[in-house]
Amino acid sequence: MLEEPQEADEDGSPPGARQEADEDGSPPPSAPDPPQDKKIMPGIIYLGHIPPRFRPRHVRNLLSVHGEVGRIFLQPEERFVRQRKKKAGAKAKNYTEGWVEFRDKRVAKLVAASLHNTPIGTRRRSRFHYDLWNIK
Repeated sequence: MLEEPQEADEDGSPPGARQEADEDGSPPPSAPDPPQDKKIMPGIIYLGHIPPRFRPRHVRNLLSVHGEVGRIFLQPEERFVRQRKKKAGAKAKNYTEGWVEFRDKRVAKLVAASLHNTPIGTRRRSRFHYDLWNIK
């Protein structure tokens, strides 16, 4: 006796694997409902010290491993300090402090607690190896 192969649904899943929704389009009663009263609040951390030649892309690369990073703002050094350095021959713009927004406030709290007073660069040859995170 040979069994005939069953055809798969249009999405490629085996027949009967998908639960059908009710006639009004609502999900089946066994599907878990996402909590509607819980809103994900963004969390902002403050960077008290920015090493020389540290850029927003460095911040994003280093902090995105801990959670989803939103906006980043780094405060540039004051104009008269920048002009004095430019006269002396410096070309790079440095930053004094910064703020980083995480999509989830709980992640921001964990990052601030775990990274505060730890080295920024993990590798010995990193140019930020001897600088420490100052996060609030």
